[in-house]
Amino acid sequence: LWRVLRTNRVWLVLALVLVPFWIYKLRDLALPYFWDELGVYGRASIYLHDHTLGLLPSHLPPELSRGHPLLLPFAFGALFRVFGATPFVAHVFMLLLATGLVVSVFWIARCHWNATVGLAAATLLTVHPLFLAQSTLLLLEVPLALACLWSMHAFSRKRYLLAGICLTLAVFVKEAALVLGLVRGMMLLVQWLRARPSLKSALAGILALLVPGLLYGLFLLIQKRQNGWYF
Repeated sequence: LWRVLRTNRVWLVLALVLVPFWIYKLRDLALPYFWDELGVYGRASIYLHDHTLGLLPSHLPPELSRGHPLLLPFAFGALFRVFGATPFVAHVFMLLLATGLVVSVFWIARCHWNATVGLAAATLLTVHPLFLAQSTLLLLEVPLALACLWSMHAFSRKRYLLAGICLTLAVFVKEAALVLGLVRGMMLLVQWLRARPSLKSALAGILALLVPGLLYGLFLLIQKRQNGWYF
């Protein structure tokens, strides 16, 4: 009973952290698109909403895609088809993703350390100026952080299927996440030299690192065929 009460109390504290954050961000939900929202991601999402939804390079004009993967515009284009192509819809969904990031920071920090560290990390994130500014904007930083965070957590727990899926999502939000794969590869190599994992575990880790890169390489080959250039 004490464990249940204690766990519920921790989640209650997290809710008390989130409520002021939500109230503070309510004023931003109806704002028009701003900065890269207006110039890139909002325009790209609306274009996919108005035309053909897809993840291939040919689905967006190069001046909108700029050679990047299309997962974020595709997701919001699909969202717009259901709820309407308005800044309010985009900002509400981004606020949900930002909330998911805060909860994920708490959950993962609690798994690795304890609930106190998790609450402290989540609280610090909600008051960080950069996070506050971007938590409702249609930009890639929040979903990228969410995917990268879960990928790192899954790798640390040797849950390589989840790690590979999250890393793939991160790469197709922004290809810069490939750097995370390289770093995790070096870290895994050091761990394997120390611990000598089983062949099955080693192969699972290698696939979790290679598949996202191979899929992005396939995307570049398709881009070369459809647009005439890789980058």
